[in-house]
Amino acid sequence: MSWGIVYYAFPVLNPQITAATGWPAGATTAAFSLALVISALAGSASAASSTSAAPAPS
Repeated sequence: MSWGIVYYAFPVLNPQITAATGWPAGATTAAFSLALVISALAGSASAASSTSAAPAPS
């Protein structure tokens, strides 16, 4: 649920972000897109490292 709130709130909040910061809408959208790509890469790396590690002994 929290991912959907963050993902779908950006288009709604982008006009307020651009008005408050003075940044162009294209720049804020590009930054959000870059953040999504970084999140995907970090998630993939995290999943790969957690599945390749041996489980801790009980």
